[in-house]
Amino acid sequence: MKQFDYTLVLAVSCFIFSLLISASFVGANVLIHMNTHNVPGTLLLLTVIVTLLLYTSCMIAIRLLSNNMKYALDEVKNGSFSEEPAKNSHFRLRLFNAEMTEKLSSLQTDIYLDKVTSIPNRRALYRHFDELSRNHADQHHYICLFDIDRFKAINDTYGHVTGDELLASICQRITGSLADGEQLFRLAGDEFVIITSSDYSNPYFPATLKLDNLFKLPFAVTEHVLYTGISYGCSEYGADGTTLDALLAKADEAMYEQKRTRHGNESQPVKSTT
Repeated sequence: MKQFDYTLVLAVSCFIFSLLISASFVGANVLIHMNTHNVPGTLLLLTVIVTLLLYTSCMIAIRLLSNNMKYALDEVKNGSFSEEPAKNSHFRLRLFNAEMTEKLSSLQTDIYLDKVTSIPNRRALYRHFDELSRNHADQHHYICLFDIDRFKAINDTYGHVTGDELLASICQRITGSLADGEQLFRLAGDEFVIITSSDYSNPYFPATLKLDNLFKLPFAVTEHVLYTGISYGCSEYGADGTTLDALLAKADEAMYEQKRTRHGNESQPVKSTT
């Protein structure tokens, strides 16, 4: 409903309710005091006064709800969920506050989690990197970008449901092998990122050796057993850039250089056994 219609309905409702209250008051006054002097004028005056009071009270309540809703939505837009909506309001709308806090908690999970693989998504990746660059700049951070070899062929051959299940299975296997300081994110499609943070410099990018070993075994997906591999590229915070976009671009360049030089020999083609 439009704002004008909503306000008009509220005003009419307040007027009718006020008219009933005023009529009851005036009627009671007539019965008690038997005073019929200027009944219409008294009724009109009381109706106007009560209407204004009711309307003002309703508008204040609506404004409070609107402000709290706007505040809550701004929190979601900015990616911040640390404050409870309506926390500092003079009128504690407890039910509203509880419901909105629950919804914000659910949104926090949804906004940073990939639904297909149940791992942190692209938005979470940028938030994590921002936190590392601001609070842990003294550590060594490595970006490992990788994608799944011939994933499009898997989707085309077995369908998107099988493709999604394969991605989930891959992420489950990788997540189970992560060490302290390592975190896996889904960037987009079949592209993933592992960020490794360490107090020590490691020029060999520890995630790559681990990934090579993890993809030597097949993945059981529904009625299929699929063999696939990965292509990856890495970059180092500081040496290859200080922004996530720059580091991803460097890693992407290295990944496609690996694809060109390898010609698919190091990763087995997709096979299936039933």
